[in-house]
Amino acid sequence: MGQRSLEQFYPALSKLEPEARTLLSTKAMPFVIAKGTEVFAPGQSCRGYLLLSRGVVRVQSVSKEGREALLYRVCPGEICIQTSLNLLGEETYSAEAISEDEIEGVLLDPASFDRLLATSPVFRKFVFSSISKRLKDITQTVERIAFEPIEVRLADNLLMRKDDTGRVEATHLDLARDLGTAREVVSRHLERMAQKGVVRTSRGVVLIVDETALERLCR
Repeated sequence: MGQRSLEQFYPALSKLEPEARTLLSTKAMPFVIAKGTEVFAPGQSCRGYLLLSRGVVRVQSVSKEGREALLYRVCPGEICIQTSLNLLGEETYSAEAISEDEIEGVLLDPASFDRLLATSPVFRKFVFSSISKRLKDITQTVERIAFEPIEVRLADNLLMRKDDTGRVEATHLDLARDLGTAREVVSRHLERMAQKGVVRTSRGVVLIVDETALERLCR
């Protein structure tokens, strides 16, 4: 992926100083990773600063019992806060990341990341403003988990996932991971929605029948 393509997803990088632009273009290594691949895991050292141009990465926490809870997703144009903080603090990962699709982007090695951070005010502002935005997103997620009823968050998640026909391709476990709850809890609420004629469920699919009812639930 060329510098111009990278800047389509990260417009702030188009303002980099000439030396910083050269460093980024020569040191950022392209990658393609298959769907369902572990991108990083707890205890691993950070291999570099990830800039994504295609696909989605799911970052999640895993309990000792093996239960998974979504922390956030990384989409093209976004940064991974675990990666950013680990590079800044020279820490290891405390969560795991899985590619939900085939992903593509570039990886900037830690030494080059440190050099850009030290020498480029534009890059430094990009990194810290991206961290700030991500922290706000995570704070909002924590607030929703703490204060919003599960049925509200489930309705919102279904609306976010649906395609143009109202079809959601996700298992009850997928939805439970997103919501940070147990699969049985999601199944129970989906059954109630189905009884009210709001959704229909089948294996690995939820079909939204009454989108207005779901939207009303989210208000």
